[in-house]
Amino acid sequence: MHLDEVCLKGGNRRLFEKMLIRNVGEALGSKYEKIELLGGRIAVTLPHDVTDILLRRFSTFPGIAYIAPAISVPPEIDAIKNGAVALIDASGGQTFRVTAKRADKGFPITSQELNCELGALIVDKLGKRVKLENPDVELFVDVCDKEAFLYTGKISGIGGLPVGSSGRVIASLSGGIDSPVAAFMMMKRGCKVVFAHAKGSIAGSSAPTVRGKLEGIVRVLAKVQLSSKLYIVPFENIQAQIIASVPSTHRMILYRRVMMKVMNHIARIEKARGIITGDSVGQVASQTLENLGCIYAASELPVFAPLIGMNKTETVAIARSIGTYKYSIIPSPDCCSFMISKHPETKARLRDVERMEEQIPISDLVEKAVAEADILNIDPDWLE
Repeated sequence: MHLDEVCLKGGNRRLFEKMLIRNVGEALGSKYEKIELLGGRIAVTLPHDVTDILLRRFSTFPGIAYIAPAISVPPEIDAIKNGAVALIDASGGQTFRVTAKRADKGFPITSQELNCELGALIVDKLGKRVKLENPDVELFVDVCDKEAFLYTGKISGIGGLPVGSSGRVIASLSGGIDSPVAAFMMMKRGCKVVFAHAKGSIAGSSAPTVRGKLEGIVRVLAKVQLSSKLYIVPFENIQAQIIASVPSTHRMILYRRVMMKVMNHIARIEKARGIITGDSVGQVASQTLENLGCIYAASELPVFAPLIGMNKTETVAIARSIGTYKYSIIPSPDCCSFMISKHPETKARLRDVERMEEQIPISDLVEKAVAEADILNIDPDWLE
């Protein structure tokens, strides 16, 4: 496994490496023989009967640039030559190229010299042709101080930083397409994400289909961060209070401000340091700059919106690639739809919103809602 941004870290690089090794070990469970760090790579020794699923488990694993199923030989020229001939012979291709790198600069010849020696040997022994552009097979050789690794294929990773290295955040999970993608984007930046969903009964959002799709989304994302926690927070009383006290034009803004306060309350419990939303500027009425300003002002913690400048098509593409899309599009009641006015306010003023909020005992409602939340601990389904 080749590391991504971890390699750019300075004096604290070792901490990031240890965290990534720990995450890899936890994901593998008991299915590995040895894990060690070698020359900016994580070398995992796996049993011979390991499945492709186990290798592809790391394609959405933050911190990894790519995974390469490789053979290991002693870092000696003769051993590398023997391994190279065997791999190219087994590949069946007629054209090839060699790409060698030395993590161990004490190796007696340069990377380019190793390329030439291996290329000449393969031509002589196997009769294959060198082709630098679009060959049938590319042989990669990574020479480290303890071992040399040879491989002919890579499985791309998502890069970024190991989960847990950037702290903990709380993400609002609506059940739609955007919020799971926003959570994924923050996981890729090293954040451990705790999810919070507002469950309202007025529009039937307590239906089993909602809970099922939420669990499905979180289970997919648990493959990125190994395990996940989901708070399902009852919002029935909060909805009723907002509908009774707030003009329809401002209800969605008030609703989202209270949800922001709920996430801050959960953040104190979880010792989280930020709030995540799936907002994109101008996508809906509550996401104008003015309205977002009013909503985010309700948070004591920093609010991060990774999708803020993205188009819907871009978000959908990511949702498809990470596997959350199929759950997000399952039809289900939306507790927010009941709050939306035919003519919602798009340029709300904070002082007006705060004045409306004074009519509602928000602190008591928030504390009660979080205390009554269902808390689910969800592990990934690696076979999905």
